[in-house]
Formats: sequence, structure tokens, C-alpha cells
Amino acid sequence: MMILKRSLAAVTVTMALSSFAHAGTSAASQQSLRSIMSVDIPNTYWVNANTWSGVGQYTQGLAGIDGVRNSFAGDPWVIGGESAACDTWAGVLCSGGEIVSLEIPFAEMHGNMSALMAALAPVKSSVRSLNLVGNYNLSGEATGLQDLERLEGLFLDNTRLSGELPDLSGLTELQYAGLNDNLYLTGLAGGIGGSSLQVLNINNTANLSADITQVLEVSKDSLQRLNASSSAVTGQIPDYSNNTHLNYFVVAGSGLGGTLNLPSAGQIASANVDTTGTGISSGSGTSGLPISPALASVSGVTAVANGANAMLVSWTGVLAADGYFVAYSADDGLNWTTETIEGGDNSSANIISLAAGSYRVQVTAYQNSTSGAAATIQSGTVAAPGSVDVSNAVTGQGGTTTGGTTTGSSSGGGGAALWLGLLPLMGFARRAGKRSSR
Repeated sequence: MMILKRSLAAVTVTMALSSFAHAGTSAASQQSLRSIMSVDIPNTYWVNANTWSGVGQYTQGLAGIDGVRNSFAGDPWVIGGESAACDTWAGVLCSGGEIVSLEIPFAEMHGNMSALMAALAPVKSSVRSLNLVGNYNLSGEATGLQDLERLEGLFLDNTRLSGELPDLSGLTELQYAGLNDNLYLTGLAGGIGGSSLQVLNINNTANLSADITQVLEVSKDSLQRLNASSSAVTGQIPDYSNNTHLNYFVVAGSGLGGTLNLPSAGQIASANVDTTGTGISSGSGTSGLPISPALASVSGVTAVANGANAMLVSWTGVLAADGYFVAYSADDGLNWTTETIEGGDNSSANIISLAAGSYRVQVTAYQNSTSGAAATIQSGTVAAPGSVDVSNAVTGQGGTTTGGTTTGSSSGGGGAALWLGLLPLMGFARRAGKRSSR
């Protein structure tokens, strides 16, 4: 498990900071830390050395700011011991006694996200990096995040962020924005950073219905990595013909469109580009890149209980589809099971032999690729509103035929600790007749 946690730190942000002098913890920083602990104290396992190995890679440029400490590891946070935080506390790095980096990943924190943002108000002008990755029980809207005016690295991956993200266009120094794997994030109040943005990860955000045209436009010359796969975002990609830095462009299953113009062919390795299921077409400088035609998304997805241990999923089909992927989760989106429904004329699937529980459901159309660039072309993913409660009862074994396709029983496995293996959405590129349990 620790290996998985460490792997998340593989993508780094270089912070352009001047040299700093070591000092005790300022009054403002102590006040902020006390407020954070009033929201929730990080679990003690979080400071285990194995958990922390490699976390410093998130913000390499901050590694030398403290003349005494050379890593993010340290002592657990102790109420009443805030004055020593800059010297000893895990995940607290300071400049002149002011907090510049808070690295609190996988800390099993609970509480309200807005309350945590409010706790950061005393250090809003000094914090450069905020890492809350994997704190899935930090929930709610991130109201106040827009006030962290010096922020360069933002890591909110796999939290329980929900609702509308505040307008972050005022964070002009933001270089890294990690918002992926937030199922309950539904919109953007404005932009995300500005012309300094290098990395934007918003993948696996199936309910993020937002137009990110302006976000991409203002960062078109600085962006190095874009991952919007399996997101509900829409918009037009800008002209990247002057951007020689862009080296990762994975937007499969999103609602983006436009023409991909790059300075030269081969700028992005074929393994690092995927536009399947979007409205993006190849342009100048893109020879050899696997650009596939768009496939319209399904609509009108619904799911209802259908007798004991079963539910009926229905949708409005796509004329050009060859079939559909129907995915369901019994643990609020952490793990998914996918049924492949062959035949574009299908509009429903009866999922049987389910354990009792509450299920989230989503549907994706697919089309067999004729270019050989990918196994399938897939549409954007559409989720059924709300969830379905399936009752417990003894059921028979075997499959049920729906629209000429047999669907059988399967169950999602694992727990919350397996989320890192789910970054590419639900293994949707499965061939007809196969099932994927994650």
C-alpha cells in the first residue's frame, strides 16, 4: 500500500523560491495550525516514515528552505506544541517562521473542507503548496481556497470535494492543480490559475460539468500536462502551436473539442495522448498521434430497483454506437464493476445478483475503432442522478438476457485503499462480453 501512496508523488512541481532563513513558528502560523487541529487532527500513522518516503517530490523547490530540516517527515502534531511546528512537525515547512508548505496526504482527516480553508486564512499570503491528497473524508466545498494568493501547488486529489470550485483565476502563481478523482465536484465558479499553470489533472470527475475553454486558453503557452479523461468538462482546446512544453494530453471521454495543433510532429509520445471519444481532430504537427473521431454521449440515464437483488439501468442510445459500458459502484465510487452490453440498439440492462446496498450507476457508449489506434472509441460518461437502493433477498444463479445480451452477476472488490489503482476510469476499454471488477 505504501508503494501506491508513494507513486502519486511522481509528478513534481518546481517552485521558484529565493533563499530563506530558519526561524521559530510565527504567531499567525501557530493560529492557523490550532485552527486546523480544531477541524480534525491527522491520524498518527500519517507520520510514519514509510508513508512519507518521497512526499517531498511534490514540491522539490521547497526542499532547501529550512536550514535544519531536509525532509517533510517529523513529529506528530500535538495540541499546545504549535510553537515548535516549523522545527519538528511532519508536513510543516516554513520560511522565516511562516508556513509555506502544508503536506498532509493520507492523514485520515475528517471534517468540512471550507472549515479547513478558513483555518488557513492567517497564512493565506505565505502558503505556496497545499497537499491534502487521499483525505477522502474531508468533504464539502472549498470556499476560501481562492484566498491563498501565493499558491503554486494545489493537491486535492481523491478528497471528498463537492459542489462548485471557487474561482481560482486570481491564483496567478499556480503551477500544479490536482483535482482528479473527486466524484462530487460539480462545477467551476471561474478559472483555475493563469498563465503559469503547468499541470492540470481533472480526470475521473464524472459530475464536473464545466466549460474549461478559458482555463485552457490562458495557460496555452505554459501547460505541460493535461489529464481530463473521464470528466464531464466541455470546451474548446486552444491553439498549442507555440507550446513546445506540452508532453501529456489525455482527454478521453471528456466533452472537449477543437483541433490539436502542435509545433512539431512527435512532440507528445503516442502513449501520452488520448483523445478518443472527444470532438478533437488532428491538426498541424500531429502526424502519428492516435486521434479518433468523436462519439456522442448517451443521455437520460436512469436506474431503479428491479425486484430482489437487481436493478434496471436505462438510457437513450447513440445512433452510431456499437454497444455500451454500464458501470456500477456499491462504495460511492471507490470501486466499479462494468458490464459490457453489445449492440448499439440496446437501451437498458438488467443487473442481477447484487448484494444489498446503495449503488451509483453510469453509462458510456462505445464504438469499434477502424483506425487501429485504440480498441474502442468511447463517449463521455453519463451518471444516473442519485443512487439506487437494492434490497437483500435470496436470488437464483445465472444471467438474465436483456436486448439480446446476457448480463450476469459480479461484485466490486477492495476498499478505499485501492483508489490509486483506479486513475484510468474503470477500465472502460474492455471488449464486448467481458466484465471488469475493480
